[in-house]
Amino acid sequence: MESMSKWISIVQVSAYHIQSCMMVALYVVMNSVLYVWFKAGDGDEKVKIVVEEGGGFTAKDMMFCLIWNDVSTFWYDSKLFSAAGNLFGGSIPDTLGLWKSLKEFYLGECNLYGSIPHSIFNLSLLVTFSLAGNHLTGSLPSEIGNQLPNLEFLQLRDNELTGVLPPSISNCSKLGLLEMSQSNFSGKLTINFSKLRDIYYINLAKNNFHGRGEADDMRFIDSLKNCTRLRTLSLSNCNLTGVLPISIGNLSDQLRFLSLAENQLLGSLPSSIGSLVGLSTLRLGLDQFKGKIPTNQFSGPIPDVIGNLSLLTQLNLDSNKLEGHIPSSLGNCKELNVLNLADNRLSGKIPSQLLQLPSLTILLNLSRNNLFGSIPSEIKDLKMLSELDLSYNNLSGTITSSLGECISLTVLNLSGKSKMHADIYKFNV
Repeated sequence: MESMSKWISIVQVSAYHIQSCMMVALYVVMNSVLYVWFKAGDGDEKVKIVVEEGGGFTAKDMMFCLIWNDVSTFWYDSKLFSAAGNLFGGSIPDTLGLWKSLKEFYLGECNLYGSIPHSIFNLSLLVTFSLAGNHLTGSLPSEIGNQLPNLEFLQLRDNELTGVLPPSISNCSKLGLLEMSQSNFSGKLTINFSKLRDIYYINLAKNNFHGRGEADDMRFIDSLKNCTRLRTLSLSNCNLTGVLPISIGNLSDQLRFLSLAENQLLGSLPSSIGSLVGLSTLRLGLDQFKGKIPTNQFSGPIPDVIGNLSLLTQLNLDSNKLEGHIPSSLGNCKELNVLNLADNRLSGKIPSQLLQLPSLTILLNLSRNNLFGSIPSEIKDLKMLSELDLSYNNLSGTITSSLGECISLTVLNLSGKSKMHADIYKFNV
């Protein structure tokens, strides 16, 4: 009862007794209760209860209150519980599942362990559910989509959850954000996204989804065509196998970010990818991580229609088996600031159109290919480029003095088997 008396002693209440009020929202910030909103009686007037500065009521005291039977009933009518960023430690109290009126639930970055109590999944009014950045284990109930049908925001990223990502999530028909990245989910990805017409953000990266190498391992892409509001789709490092279906071109024209990097995808890049004209970031290669990482094995040419993606700012197709020439149509991508085509089997000359993109300011990496010929003089137009890597190709001839006009270079790599020569000391790089 000590914690209960502490609670009563450090709040200021005017005009109403606590017992006659209904709690509407609880905010806990920086390991201290910040404030509590109450609604008095049946009226619209709300009472703000503020913890006195220096009162000493910590987040751990609050958690004690939640599991203290005589006190926890006091919170049952709460609509919002926000305690993200407080290092509670321990497990989630099962009694939270008694807060039947909860619509918003935030317990991210709280150093929580153990499994998510089954009682939490009985909070059928939940609209927002965030437990991101903890150490939670166990699996999700197979009927989560039926138990929490009103969800619009589901964020369980950065945990240690296991098992299959339940197909019933497709029954959360109002879902807008699904963020389940950096956990240990496994099994085949079988969510029917066609039911999630309001979804705008999907991040399932860094999990262990796996089929059996079957041709339809990536067929869940087909179900995304009805997701007309989708802006972000991140499926990197998910152990996905199979081929990229033609239906990739049916994704929303609102799509801005697409990452399928660090998987085990095969086959050619379908030309339908040129239909994703809203893309600003396309990643199908390796992100810049160290260690043993799976890679895609896309083969065949880079489709010329890649130039249709005129809003691209980042294009990563590195570490595949792509062949043929670098499409000159990339010169249409006037917003491009990162281009990484390294470690493929590309041949031919470096297209001059590519070097006439003043937007290329961060990275141009064409290393470890079979490019030949000289460096075009148009390289001088990349005056704001920071990093240029043309190493391990078959380039020849004189290193053009135009390189000296790339005044922003911090990294220049021309090493390897190329047969180029010049007095590099003449260049201001």
